Amino acid sequence: MGSHHSEATAADLSWRCLNSGASETFTFYMNFGDGAMAFVQMVYASLGLTPSVGLACRAYYPNGAKFSKSLEYSGSLLKLSNDNLNAECEELSIVRDNASKKYTVKFNVSPEVVFNVTFEPIVPAFKVNSGKILFGKTEKDGSVEACFCPKARLSGSVTLNGVTREAQGHGLFHHVVQVKPQALSKWNFINFQSENGALMLYEFEQKVDGGMQVFSQGCLVHENKLIAVTTKNRGVHVQTQRDESSGYEPPSQIYTIMTGKKLEEPATPIKIEYSSLLTHKLDRIDLLAELPFLLRKLIQTFITAPFLFSWFQRRAIVKVTTGDDIIEIQGDAFVECTFLMRE
Repeated sequence: MGSHHSEATAADLSWRCLNSGASETFTFYMNFGDGAMAFVQMVYASLGLTPSVGLACRAYYPNGAKFSKSLEYSGSLLKLSNDNLNAECEELSIVRDNASKKYTVKFNVSPEVVFNVTFEPIVPAFKVNSGKILFGKTEKDGSVEACFCPKARLSGSVTLNGVTREAQGHGLFHHVVQVKPQALSKWNFINFQSENGALMLYEFEQKVDGGMQVFSQGCLVHENKLIAVTTKNRGVHVQTQRDESSGYEPPSQIYTIMTGKKLEEPATPIKIEYSSLLTHKLDRIDLLAELPFLLRKLIQTFITAPFLFSWFQRRAIVKVTTGDDIIEIQGDAFVECTFLMRE
């Protein structure tokens, strides 16, 4: 698979709301620069008997405090703009300004919990190749279609537990459409943000006859410019530690390597590495427990026990090698690993 990329179009970022067997997410990650981070997500799922919309937010503070809220509604309550770029469902709205390509996310959970954050892309959202990866030979085998904005400037405010703070910092957002997501077994996701840089890894594994097939997309932003988009990547779980409650072995140490060529001429080879002990665990989420009963029973027939593990590592170091030149970028890394089925 090559690493040709192009700027995401309005059509790429529009809501599809497929009729059956699919899930669609818009997720907005926020790094506030002081060790606090949060994300807001809207999900349209047609995996059950009738479509549903899930709304979720989670916030984490350096002192270990955290907040989470998940809401579930009928798919019929999702309201889209005429161009399918704006979405609203009860407490959550996602609005795109087509001229500036900014997104404003408003989540009014209660007077005590309010997100009102604007994401201004520092680099344009992009897709790799067509944006779609097939799990098999045809569309019937399932697919993932994704586009990403790896670095955006935040503005606005966030109110949690009645305390309001400015939403200063940097963020990442992505739009993903999955058809037959139960075909996958594991996901790795990294969102690294520094003052003027970013790294993203979006990687998933699929069991195939004779082993495991890995699909991976990544990118590097340096000095507020997208300098590499890579598909020859690997997120390695160097050390693992058994989680007794889930039965999985999430990583306690990771090593990520991404290789490709710089986008600017001359297109010199580039190697990007991120290695870290995962010492600051944020969450272990039983994904089935987040779903309504009927959808949970249906998904259990495909996916035995999906669990998500996440960490937030401050002062993380990304090492970038181009020829004889080596630079190190320090920032904060959000690391997420999702297990969908036991091996």
